Amino acid sequence: MLDVKGLTVAYGTLTAVRAVSLRVDEGEIVAVVGPNGAGKTTTLSAVAGLLKPRHGTIEFEGREIQGKAPEDIVRRGVALVPEGRHIFASLTVEENLLLGATSRIDRAGVRRSLDEQCARFPILADRLKQHAGYLSGGEQQQLAIARALMSSPRLLLLDEPSLGLAPRIVDDVFATITELRAGGLSVLLVEQNATRAVAMSDRAYVLGTGRVTRSGTPEQLGEGGGMAAAYLGLSREAGS
Repeated sequence: MLDVKGLTVAYGTLTAVRAVSLRVDEGEIVAVVGPNGAGKTTTLSAVAGLLKPRHGTIEFEGREIQGKAPEDIVRRGVALVPEGRHIFASLTVEENLLLGATSRIDRAGVRRSLDEQCARFPILADRLKQHAGYLSGGEQQQLAIARALMSSPRLLLLDEPSLGLAPRIVDDVFATITELRAGGLSVLLVEQNATRAVAMSDRAYVLGTGRVTRSGTPEQLGEGGGMAAAYLGLSREAGS
């Protein structure tokens, strides 16, 4: 479904990602883990069209998308949940959700998607008319995921979905990711919690200083992601 080959991205003279290659097959959860500054968010941003690669190709369903405008990439079926959620605090929950569907012209389908997200995240249904800024961190993360799903994507890009959330809420977020995959959605997950991300994924890539340093299944990286966590210098219990 997604095939990234030799991706190189730079900020001016600073090269953040060097010749990164990865793939996501249909129906997979694929994790990208690594320490801060390893190039995880940069890689995801390039796939989403927020950054233009200096070298390399990004193919989605057999068509190159590198350098395309973000809205074009969304229309092709790729949606990003950014790090930090980036919800619009002064807009209502419903308005935030509808912003996720701006690439669609099927009004009836948009309404069905809105109903689906309200069923998936009941707290959002209860607060549709409330300003999103009043939501808790966990509720805002649910809103960010639901907003991305409003575009009816086939590939969901998730950037640090557990960041800053309480452990119980993190459990809910990861359960949601698993449910989405069970429903047929493919997921590329960038996550600081290496142990948990690797354990729930079909395959994982470990990034270090902008390069892929390891990759494989959870079993190849160590049961429950333990080997990946050790490789990263992370606590197996805390994942950070």
